[in-house]
Amino acid sequence: MRVRIVYESTFGNTATIVKTVAAARAEAPVKVDVGMREWLDSTLPVPPGSRAAAFCTKTAIPSWFAGSAARGVGKRLRRLGYELTDAPADFLVNGPLGPVAAGELERARVWADRLAHRELDRDAHRS
Repeated sequence: MRVRIVYESTFGNTATIVKTVAAARAEAPVKVDVGMREWLDSTLPVPPGSRAAAFCTKTAIPSWFAGSAARGVGKRLRRLGYELTDAPADFLVNGPLGPVAAGELERARVWADRLAHRELDRDAHRS
């Protein structure tokens, strides 16, 4: 299984989640790239069967204030031809500047493990 994490992080909160997700996948090679928009623009054509996951960080309070960049990225990934491995995930931060909210790094680890197990099971059933 190959893992690539592509992200943008204005205030460092998303970068913190990326480090947590990458560390959770220590047994698999993880490539990390910065520049989501540029990467999405350069990924065509998408090979058949390509799978992806999307996440973002968003302000915890008020919960209705911020939308979900992850949902937008997920839609764009699907339009490009990717199959999403899971619903887009939102990880919460305490205000625009952060820090990452309590418990969110553990949620990110659990999310990364769930994605990895799902993909490993999928690969095992294909062979």
